[in-house]
Amino acid sequence: TIKVLKDYSIITGNITDTSDERLEGVLVSVQKYNQDADVKDQVLIQTSTLTDENGDYTIFVRPDVYNIVAYKDGYEPGCSRITVGPDQEYPLNFTLLATRTGTVWGEVEIVEPNPYQHVTLSFRQSAQCDPNGDQQIEVKSVNVANPGSYSVILPEGTYSVVASTYNRNTQSYFTELYDIITVPDTLDIKLILPNSTN
Repeated sequence: TIKVLKDYSIITGNITDTSDERLEGVLVSVQKYNQDADVKDQVLIQTSTLTDENGDYTIFVRPDVYNIVAYKDGYEPGCSRITVGPDQEYPLNFTLLATRTGTVWGEVEIVEPNPYQHVTLSFRQSAQCDPNGDQQIEVKSVNVANPGSYSVILPEGTYSVVASTYNRNTQSYFTELYDIITVPDTLDIKLILPNSTN
């Protein structure tokens, strides 16, 4: 076990709002972006954690380049791009800005599903921490039983929505990228996912 942990580094920090109040329950996620992957896999969450009652978090990661995203309802997401080496400790604090929110809601339906199928909705936006401006981060995701409804509160901003599900025959993903949406408008998005023809 010790040998495995030596391959990892530690990112640790504190998250506050603009009045220096420490924020509990902030989701801190370590994300990788791959433009060449299938749309559902372009943003991958490597690991995540929540801040404690003091706004502190600690997370272990392998050496690589990541977008570290800090998100809590009612605040703009924080983002920092970081290159992690082996066996190091990286301090990374965030100050989150309060913002207006909106609700995205609707229904999902999969054509001819199996009884246990569900849909994962990934709400993404451009990564502010990417100097080139061509990467995306996931702000929030939800799983919805089929058929079912969803309601998601998001901070003000522009998003793309990726809906994915397992295909019952091939066990491969079928994914659709839906139109860009703008929050805080209240949006009703009904998703109908056909089975893959493969």
